[in-house]
Amino acid sequence: MTQSLRNVTAIVGRRFTVGAACTFVNYSTLILGSAVSLAAGFAAARVWGERRPAAAHALRERVSTLSALSTHLQQQSEAEKYQLSRLLHDELGGLLVATKMDIVWLKRRLDGTDSEVRTHWERVLQSLEQALASKSQIIETLRPTLLDNLGLVPALRWLLEESCRSTGVHFEHRFPPEPLPVLGGQSIALFRVAQEALSNVVRHAHARHVLVEVIQEEDYLVLRIRDDGIGISRERLTSQDSHGLSAMRLRMSALDGLLSIEPNATGQGTSVLARAPWSSIRAQEPSSDNFRNAEAL
Repeated sequence: MTQSLRNVTAIVGRRFTVGAACTFVNYSTLILGSAVSLAAGFAAARVWGERRPAAAHALRERVSTLSALSTHLQQQSEAEKYQLSRLLHDELGGLLVATKMDIVWLKRRLDGTDSEVRTHWERVLQSLEQALASKSQIIETLRPTLLDNLGLVPALRWLLEESCRSTGVHFEHRFPPEPLPVLGGQSIALFRVAQEALSNVVRHAHARHVLVEVIQEEDYLVLRIRDDGIGISRERLTSQDSHGLSAMRLRMSALDGLLSIEPNATGQGTSVLARAPWSSIRAQEPSSDNFRNAEAL
């Protein structure tokens, strides 16, 4: 009996010893695996730390390249619009005017014919008048002639009146009395920013009043557009689908300027503020023709 108990104790002792050894092996494996993982993590962190400056530099280069490409495409688009507007003005406009003169001459020669013929002549003349008006509207949409001939302020005044005239939105402007010495290529960027902002006011803001201001500061030319509408949500301000807002920011970035879109201090409506440094937009000397034409307005 005593011998049997001894045998059982020996067997149990061996089992506990084997179990403890297995547990030790399991814990050792776990600790070793954790150590290996930790070492691998430190190694990956060290490699990332070494590569991070290069990756950040590559990212900055990529963003800079894409920004430069977008700016180039915008400038190319404006150049093509300008060329097309000139072509419509010189070629199509000349043909329509010549055709109208011929029609008027023929109408005078056939003035004694019956009323049906005169009715058709009147329809032809009306169609030509509509074609000439449509041609002028297309040209102004592509490239405002006021911007090239008279400068930024007269073009903004025309844009404000055209945008609000058919919508019932009351408008007000505060512009400097003298022409602004702004380069043509830069003035179109500011004009497009105002155009997009006013389009948003008319289409989305449900505003009753809009104010457009041009302010000359010592270092900046400031364009501010304020309305009393429903405002703009933060989601739309940051949405990737807000292509118009993105284009406004890109145009100002190309001028080394700043664009901010914020709720008004009163809590009602939106304020768009575009600040362009004079060092990027100032012309050496305003054209004397522009001075004379602007004063004539």
